[in-house]
Amino acid sequence: IHGVRDSDVLTRHCVRGVKYEEATGVFRVWVTDISKDEDFEQEFDRLVVATGHFSIPNTPVIKGIDKFCGRVLHAHNFKNAREFTGRECLSLVPATVLRT
Repeated sequence: IHGVRDSDVLTRHCVRGVKYEEATGVFRVWVTDISKDEDFEQEFDRLVVATGHFSIPNTPVIKGIDKFCGRVLHAHNFKNAREFTGRECLSLVPATVLRT
């Protein structure tokens, strides 16, 4: 969509950090390739943080989730962590990075 090819999208990667470089006007992004356990960095002219917070949540289908006794919460509905204080939690977060 919009000129983004499948080869531009990285899956199984985790963004470790982002810094805007004032002198060069680019964003420096530090990434870990989870499948290879390798770190690398890239530079981008633009950065989009697409957490889905201001849109309709896209909740993935997870086999067996209906049998889970605990709370299932989409990031869209997360307002603060007070209700989770002192509790053990699991956060599943997909990460996607676009390559230039």
